[in-house]
Amino acid sequence: MKKSILTLFIFAVLFSSCKKEDDEESKPLTKDELLCQTWSNKSYSLDGISYAWLARLYHWKFKTNGTIEWYEIETGNLYKTTNWAWAENKEALDIEQEISNGFTTESVMVRANILSLTESEMILKPGDSDHQLEMSFSR
Repeated sequence: MKKSILTLFIFAVLFSSCKKEDDEESKPLTKDELLCQTWSNKSYSLDGISYAWLARLYHWKFKTNGTIEWYEIETGNLYKTTNWAWAENKEALDIEQEISNGFTTESVMVRANILSLTESEMILKPGDSDHQLEMSFSR
């Protein structure tokens, strides 16, 4: 009888000390979840002209409602809001850009292909549009 009780006690201790597999494999993030974050702009080039100063001034916050909020790095204040949209089955982005035409400026959607979109970086290369947009971001 003592051996039965001791055996049951040992099994009870073993089963209670075994780690329960609560940690299910985490699901990979969706493209929406990867994109819709705040990004530090590392490089920005439009139509072959690099705007290095732009990367030093603003963080871009891509939002699920299709807007991008530009925040001043120095103050944290909202500078402006532009728009974005998925394109080519989420392999590209259409991003609203201001294009100067002499003395006037117009807003146009410019396509950029997604070369890389991870939790820590986003690299965009020129896509099929009238203007060539190339950017890189990090978090």
